[in-house]
Formats: sequence, C-alpha cells, structure tokens
Amino acid sequence: MKNKILLSPAALLLLATLLPGLPQVSAAETGLLELALRNPNERDGNYDRFALDLLEAIPRFKTDPRVEILAHRLNGSVGSMRNSLALVEGLEKLLAAGLPGDTHWILSNLLADLYKRAGRFDEVLALKSKNGLLTRFLIIGPFGKDMNGPISRSFPPEEEIDLASRYKDGWQQLRWRQVRRKRLYATLDPFNHVYPNIGIPYLLCQVHSTVRRNAVLNVLAGAEIKIWINGVLAIDDTTRKEYLPIHRRTGIRLEKGWNRILVKANTRLLLRLTDSMGHPFDNGALEEEAGLKLHQLPADATGTWKGPYSPASEDAWSRLLATAGKKPLALALEHSGLAMIHKTNGRNDLAVARAAKAIALAPEDPWIQHHAAAVFQGATYLPPAQAKNRARDAWEKALKLNEDFLPAYTGLARILQQDQKADEAASSLRGILEKHPEFLAGLKSLQTIYSGLKWETEEKQVLDRIGKLSPGSSTPWATEAARYRRRDNPRKALEYYGEAYRRNRSRASLLSSMANLSSSLGGRDEAYKLLNQHHESSGDNHSISEAIALRMIEDKRSGAKEAVAWYSAAVGKRDWDPAYRKALGRLYSAAGQEDKSLAMYRAALALSPGDLALRKFLRTRDPEQARFWEPYDEVFEDWLPRVPAEGPLVEKAQALSILDIGVVQVYRDGSSREYIHQAFKLLSEEAKDQIAKVRTGGELLKLRTITAEGESLEPVAALSGGNYVMPGMLPGAHTEFAYVIDKPNARGVHYRHGPFFFQDFNYKQSFLLSRLVYILPPGLDSEIVTTAFDEANKTNGIVKVTRSEKTLDDGTRVITFESTNAGRIQSERAMPHYSEYVPSTRMEPRKTWKDIERSLKIFCRQATVLTPELRSMAREVTGEIKDPLEKARALYDHVNEVVTKDDGSSIAIRVLLEKSGNRTFLFKALLDAASIPARWAFLRMDENLERKTNWEYPGNSFFRAPYLLLSLPQRESLYVSLQYRDLPFGFLPERYSKGKALVLYEPDAKIEALPVLPAEIYESATRATWRLGEDVAVDVDFVMETKAAQGWMQKDRFSTLNAFQITLMTRGLATQLFPGAKVEKGGFVGIEDKSQPFALEFKLEAPKLMVRSGDDFLLPPVLQPAQLVRSYGAPPSRKHPYKVRQRRAKQDRILVHIGKHFEISKLPANVEISGRFASYSLTYKRREEKLTIERKLIIEPGTLAPGQFQDFLGLLQKADEAERERIALKPRK
Repeated sequence: MKNKILLSPAALLLLATLLPGLPQVSAAETGLLELALRNPNERDGNYDRFALDLLEAIPRFKTDPRVEILAHRLNGSVGSMRNSLALVEGLEKLLAAGLPGDTHWILSNLLADLYKRAGRFDEVLALKSKNGLLTRFLIIGPFGKDMNGPISRSFPPEEEIDLASRYKDGWQQLRWRQVRRKRLYATLDPFNHVYPNIGIPYLLCQVHSTVRRNAVLNVLAGAEIKIWINGVLAIDDTTRKEYLPIHRRTGIRLEKGWNRILVKANTRLLLRLTDSMGHPFDNGALEEEAGLKLHQLPADATGTWKGPYSPASEDAWSRLLATAGKKPLALALEHSGLAMIHKTNGRNDLAVARAAKAIALAPEDPWIQHHAAAVFQGATYLPPAQAKNRARDAWEKALKLNEDFLPAYTGLARILQQDQKADEAASSLRGILEKHPEFLAGLKSLQTIYSGLKWETEEKQVLDRIGKLSPGSSTPWATEAARYRRRDNPRKALEYYGEAYRRNRSRASLLSSMANLSSSLGGRDEAYKLLNQHHESSGDNHSISEAIALRMIEDKRSGAKEAVAWYSAAVGKRDWDPAYRKALGRLYSAAGQEDKSLAMYRAALALSPGDLALRKFLRTRDPEQARFWEPYDEVFEDWLPRVPAEGPLVEKAQALSILDIGVVQVYRDGSSREYIHQAFKLLSEEAKDQIAKVRTGGELLKLRTITAEGESLEPVAALSGGNYVMPGMLPGAHTEFAYVIDKPNARGVHYRHGPFFFQDFNYKQSFLLSRLVYILPPGLDSEIVTTAFDEANKTNGIVKVTRSEKTLDDGTRVITFESTNAGRIQSERAMPHYSEYVPSTRMEPRKTWKDIERSLKIFCRQATVLTPELRSMAREVTGEIKDPLEKARALYDHVNEVVTKDDGSSIAIRVLLEKSGNRTFLFKALLDAASIPARWAFLRMDENLERKTNWEYPGNSFFRAPYLLLSLPQRESLYVSLQYRDLPFGFLPERYSKGKALVLYEPDAKIEALPVLPAEIYESATRATWRLGEDVAVDVDFVMETKAAQGWMQKDRFSTLNAFQITLMTRGLATQLFPGAKVEKGGFVGIEDKSQPFALEFKLEAPKLMVRSGDDFLLPPVLQPAQLVRSYGAPPSRKHPYKVRQRRAKQDRILVHIGKHFEISKLPANVEISGRFASYSLTYKRREEKLTIERKLIIEPGTLAPGQFQDFLGLLQKADEAERERIALKPRK
C-alpha cells in the first residue's frame, strides 16, 4: 500500500491502462456500472438525483479506466434535469480533483455549457482556454473544386508551403490567409473561412515548444482527414477499412522551437495538444503563431511518437473485459457501457455489436434492453428500418419486463413519431404521466409532439406543468412569447422573450427577436443594445453584425463609411468572401450610395460567378448585356423562303427543323446561361404529336405556331413544368420557340454540356440550320469534344459540320459549330449507334486515369468497410478451411445463397443485412475480413462490342463492370463477379473475351488485356441421337447445352419453378422442336448443380421429324435451323457500316442410326465457308448404318464497311441454304 501511495493518480491511471495484467478494481466491488447503467433514479425519471449520484461518484472512481462512462452519462442527463445549474459548484470542485484527461475534458465542456446558460461568458472563455485547444490557423483553399476533392488527391500545400505564392484552382487564385474568428475555442469549420464550400482546404498551425517534447494530438473530426507534423504524415484516414471514430489520437514529437501542423480536411474539426495522460500542458510551455508568418521547419524532425500514452477509454476498458470472469448480468453491463462509449465516439458498428452481446447475456434485464435500444436507434450504418425496428423491440421488451421503466416511453414515442403515429405517441406518454406526473423528460417529449401536431391548448397545459416542475426552464416562456408574437401582441412577446433569456442566456437568438420587437415598439436604443448584446455573445454571427451596421445607418447613428468600417472590423476583412461583398452592397444601398452598392455586388459576382440570383439582379441594371445571344441568333421569317417544297430535305422526312440554335455563355466557375431557339415545319401527320408538344425551361422568350395560312397562334397556358401543346398543328404549320436557362455549377464539377447533335438521331427529321455557339471565359478547364465529324461522305447522308473560332479583346473565346441542309439519315439494320455516328459536340472536363482510379478506390473502400457483422460472417463461413482459394469459394457460394435480390445498396454491410443489393461488394468485404487478397478490377468488353470511344478523354463509364481479381500464389488468376448468382466461380462471360480490365493495383492502377476465351468455353452445343424405325417416327435422345453466360443465368430463373411448371414448359419446348412429339422423359439439367451448365435433355418419339416425299423420305440435317439471314441479314446495298454486335459459338453433333429399314439415297454436300467475323460448316460422315452430322458456327463482333456487307450476307445465305437441304432416304428392299 505504501508503494501505491507514492504514485500520483495520473500514474495509477497510466499503469491501469497500459498493464492490463495487473489486478484491477472490479465493478462488483465498486458498483460503478450499477451506478451508471442501473440507477433507479434514472428508471424513475429523477434525472436531478441521477446526475448528482454520478457527480459524487466520479472522484471515487477516477483511477478506474471506465470512469469516462460516468462523465458521459452525466453529460447526457443534463437536458432532462429540472435544475442543471445545481451541478455548477460540484463540477468546479471536480475539475480540480485530478481526473483522467478525457473525463476532465468532457466535464470541462459540460461546465462551460452551464456557465454559458448562466450568462458567465468570461468564465466560459477562461475554462476553454485551459483545455489545450489549438486556435490560431492559416488557411488556403479550397483545392480540387472540379471533383470536390477528394482527401486522397494531392495538392500544392503538400509539396510546399509558401505564403507569398498564389495557386490556380478553377477560376480562383488561392493564397494563404489567416483564419479570423471570435469564438476561438469552438469547433472550426474550414468552409466558414474559404469559398466555395466544396473541395479541400488546408489549415496550418505553428506551435512553439520551449523544449523537445512528446505530445498527443487529439483530433475530433466527422470525416476523413490527413495531418502532417513537421512534414511527416501523422494521420491518414484515407486507407482505413473500418468506420472512423470521431475522436482520434496520435503521438507526435514537438521539436524545440517552432513546429508545423498541416491539416487537410473538408469537415468540421477540433484539435488539442495534451501530454501522455491526456492533460493540457502548463501555461507557457506551448505558444501558437498568431500572425501571417511562416517559420522554418525544424531540422531532423521525426514528426510522430509511438508512445506509450493513455489509450482511449474504450481500448483500456476492452483490455479489462478480455480478462474478466463475471456473471452474465455483470458482463452484460460491461458490454452496455462499452457500447455507449463506442456510440459517443461515432463507432456505431462496434456499439451495436456490444449491445447485442449484452442482450444475449441478460435478455430479461430492462436496463440492458433500454441501453441497447438507444444504441440501435442511433446506428446510422444499419438500414433505417432495421435500426428502428431493433430499437422498438428492445424498448417494448423493457416495458414488458417493467411497465414503470420511464425512459423507455420517451424512446418509443420518438419511434412512433418517425412512423407518423404522433397521436399514439402522445397517448402513450399521457398514460405514463398520469401515474408519474413529475416525469419531466416525458412532459418535454409530449410538448414536442403537441407542437408538431399544432395542438396549442394541450401544448399550453403541458408547458405550464414543465414550468412548475422546472422553474429555470426557458422553453415555456419562449414558446408563449412566440405565440404572443403570432397574435400581434409585441409587448407581451417581448416580456416573455426576456424571461426566457434570463433563464437560459445561451439562447442568444432570443436577443434578435427581442431587438425586432423593441424596434417595432419604438425602442430603437433598446433594440440597438440588444443586437450588440447578441453580437457579443454569439461571436461569429455575421448576420447579426450586418443587422447592427444596418441599424447604425437607418437610425442615423453613423454614416455609411463608419458602418461599413464597423462591420468589416466585426467580421474580419473577408475580401475573398462573396457574402461579405454582398453585405457591403446592402449596407451601401441602405445608405443610398447605389454606385458603391453596385460595385460591391459586381465584386461579389466576380468571386462567385455562379450566383444566378445576383447575376439576374445585375442584369436588370444592364439589360443590353443580358441578351448575349443576339449576335449569333437568326430571325425565323428570314429563313422561311429557304424552306424547300420538294427535294431530299422533305421527301422522306416527317418534319423539318428550320432553326436549331444554341448559344451557351459559360462563366469562370462553370455556371452558365444557355439560349435555345428552335423552329420546325410539320411535314406529315406521323410527327404531329412530337412537334405539337413543346417543352421549355427557364425564361420563356418566344412561343408560337404559324399555320400554313400564315396565322400566328399561341398556346393558352403551360400544362406543367414548361410543357405546352401547340395549337393549329396540321401539315404545313410551323412552330417556333425560344428560351434561356440559367445553370449553376453542379457541386464543383467542371462545366459540362451536351451532347448537341447536328442531325436527328431518331432518323425522322431533316435540319435546315443547326448552330451551336460556346462563349467561353479565359482559363476554363473544360474542353470541347467532337464526335463523328469525320463520318460524312457522299453516300451516307451524314452532314458536314464546320467550326470557327475567334477571341475577343478580354480573352473570351467564341467557338461556333454549324451545319446546313442536313437531310434525314436513312436508318438501316445494325448501323452504328447514333452516339458514335451522328455528328455531335459536348463539353466536359479532361479527366486523367489517375482521377478515375482515385474515385474508384475511394468508392470501393468506403463501400466495403468492415464491421463486426462482416467479420463474424467471414469466420463462420470459412471455419476450419485452410486453403485461401477454397475460403473464397465458400464465401462466394454463401453470398449467392444468402443475397437473393439484386436491387438495393452497394454498401457491403447493408447488402448483408437487407439480403439484397450488389453481391460483389459484399463478397469483397468478406474476402478482406478473411484476409484473402483480392483486387478490384473494372472490366470493359471487347472494343467491337462497345460503342466507339475517344480514349483521349477517359471517363468513368469506360470500365463499368466491377469484378475481383484473385491472384493467389501458384494459382491461375481468376476474375470473379457475383452480378449473376448462378455463374460458376471464376466464370468470365464471353463478352469480355479480348476485353480490358482496369485493375486497382497499389500504388497505381493498370489497364490489362483480358484473356481470349476459346469458343468451347461459351458455345452452345446439341448432342442428339436419332434412331429410325419401320415408319416415319424417329426415336430421339438429345441434350441441348448452353455454356454461354446467358445460359448460366437462366438457371436462377428456372430454379424458382415448381415441378408442374417445369413439366409444362419442357413439354412445350419438346413439341416446339419436334411437332407431335411423344415425350418419354425429359427436363432441365443442371438447375441445382452449380458446376454444370444449363441444359435441356429429352427422350421422345418424333412422328414428324422424317417426312415422305414421293418414294423418298426426307430428314433435316439440323435440329434447329440457325436462320442466320433472319438474325443478321439486311438489304445487300447499304449506306452505313454494319456492326456485328454478338459473339456466338455453336457446335452440334447428330448421330443418325439408319437401321435396317432405310438407306441413304442422297446426301447433301459438305459446306465449309468463312469470311470476316463469321465461319460456318455443315459436314456429313457416313459409316456403315450410321450417319454423323456436325454443324459449327462462329460469329465474332466487328464492323463491316458498306461495301463489305454483301460478302457477309452471302455467307449467311449459303449457310441457310445448306440447312434447307434434306437427307434423302429410301426403304431397304
């Protein structure tokens, strides 16, 4: 005992957490968990007594690693207390009791909140300043606005930090600035200090240390971040395979002198520096750089430090639990407590696993059920319905075990509200409140329900009860104030708002309401005072600062210059922020200085070109500039004389597009205005509905019908959403419409437009004039991509498109594409897809393969994060299997068996829990959980099966099929997908033969060729035996087998049929193949055997297979004619290329037993033909009384020029002719 007395409390905690093998104080002896998790005061709804119990217990348990649960439970109980300010004195004493670091921090924040409620704002700042928070930052960004980051993408600050440099990103020139804010100790949102709120900002904090020291960097962040310490990467969340905790800690080494902490984050965050025990350093030990100054990096900096340092509470607790030998209820409490800690740290998956273990250990304990329900309800990673149902079941079980378990009622009420059952929730709460009228949490929940239902009388009654139970509550007063305000009683509203604020001074927004009411009552001085009070208490609320400055002008307290200066000082000079510029514009406007106001608005628009509302406002000041399209537009009447009455433009067309004009003005941030002007002439009734229905968007400029007689008509009104039906639409009539659309930039992506087609891709209309004009600002990163501009020739009817370009004085580029007299394209079978064949343009960002690789890796990693459920399933399925490949097979089979539906999520855990969704992503997560190496590979078909692709502009759609590449030592590499349930493990569909795979290797992805599959892997084959008898009836045995992917996929469909349905279907197929067949037996083969391809097998008598012709009998050479001309044929003369869009292989073998009753009188000649993309053979081999007929067909995908098609068609015709030949037989004499 003497040795223990020599150790400080901090040393005791460190030993307890780092040396789990030492004896620990048990929960049974101390009652910590009973106090925190089974407290009768909480059960009875007495949260004031519950909170005091916790407050008094914390000092006694401060050396127990689980003490943090007491702090969390205390923090969570405050909102249900009658008088939370009663905790202040106890908390002040507690913070001087040498608590563990995280527990101290939780309670310090709680005390700061209570100070704020009491209006003790100076003490709030004093308290927060002692927590080791980093508060002084430089900032730059956002980078990567084109693709909204991501965190894994590298940007210039990672290579160098130069405060004097500027970096181009999109339309912006970025530079380092100071983060200016009043609330230094609040959570820092980087996007409050950069514009726009997309992409990646960087933060730089420089810390001076008096000595070289080890420290712990505590980070609170809700998303992935990266942090460098003195240039050394210390935190990188972009490689994690699990959900992120909110609180991360890492050991760092601060060198003597200045140190750099560089943070890359697009999320709110908080940073603390503490010692190894989680306590802030003494005053003076560390100092932050407060100016715009860059200090030299320390020489030979190591950056990180591995410890030892105090681990997170849940880690220390888990170590204790691993060695605990307790009774089921005691163990259940341990798991429940850990679940709560995990939940507060954002690890809902771990929390759910612990809560489930707790229920399994003590299912009949209402406390365990209640705590688990709260965990389930907050588990956002679960499918919402499952989270809600599990929570409801647990709370209902808790009430079944103890009908007076009060907290369960409020939990169930929340669920009933989610289910739109507010009446039922209110009824349940009213019932329990009749028995327990002082249940304050229940009253608050009931008040919220009544408020949502707008039941004012009932709500008022409940608020009166809340006010009596909790005189310090501001809610009754604020709610009543709002009611008086709605009833136009400002004096009473002001009085009640004042009472509400006196009870809770953290509700600073009430001051603005009071200021508005005071102003309406003529109390301008009082209103001004209230606004300033709000400003002082809220810190960085810029709208309040603007309201004060505006009141300074309106009340004649100062001129515009002084008000603007005050506002700028209040919010910090934010010249980079368009909101700041617009606020100045409003202030100048209020002062009557319109020129300065417009200058500020124009400056705001320069910073935010995509602010469409502001742009529209400024256009009203300069209407001439607004009509940007006029130099490039046409007058419809000028083109009417050019409309031909006859000729190729009108002869075969249903309608004629006279004008098809688009003028697009793009702004620097990728936002745009697009002018569209179209005019049509209806040529036939066939196109009447299409031409009569006009859909417009944005601002309508022109809409009319010009009848054949020249009368101008306008539609009465839009049907909905800019849809019109034009009147007077008869052949010979014209329609004309024009409109302009404002388009914001979508989430930071580069400007995209199109495609714009210069001919009708439906092959029905002709075009007289098509014109597309791009007006592009200097430096726009997007590029114009043209398609099929080189397809035009003398015969195919594809129009020639011209391009012209000019540069204006300000650097703006005007690029014009135009075509005239474009006739209707004559549609032909198997011609190229219009997207690759009809001339078009589009604008899109130039992506690199690295961009695509990065986005795929991020999505795949985030979709396959591991959870306890996934790890457990992987262990259960693989069991004792040792071989990695066999483990993979077992997981493959299990996923196919469990996940029966395709629709749903790609998130692995949701696919597992919902038993529906993308099986491949679940399979990858299970492989990871089982430590089986596999890489993502995104597959692309044979280029002859894909649409024509411009490889200069890589896109996400190039490789669409997610597969997994299994490359195990001494094993053949396999590509595995679970898109279709019945494909064999490692089966590669024939469409990927000669294709490509984008394999996500580390560190760089590679595009690799897929194997060339031999035809026997995917062929369909028939094996038949025909036995001739005395008459025309033939005994037939045959098996028709399909090895192609489509055949395997049929197995899943047929496996759901019952025996009667299968019999009905198979006999129908037999009759179709052999009219009049008498089936002895037959059916589908391989339906249940995953290793066997899909097959159809029959034994039957075919009475009509052989037919009499005069003295002879005729027998067909094939079971099913290929009918190649019907499948692939077209008129021999073509204008357009012919695309073979299928890979097909067929090999049939029929063995004919001639028997003793017949002999062959005539045998067709063997046929063997081949050409481009096809080969065919039909051969006969006679031996004694047996005849073997073999047919082979191979079709490969490819493109034939118009002149080559006739040869291809000839091959098809010869093959069909060969199959129409018959084997002639005659009776033996």
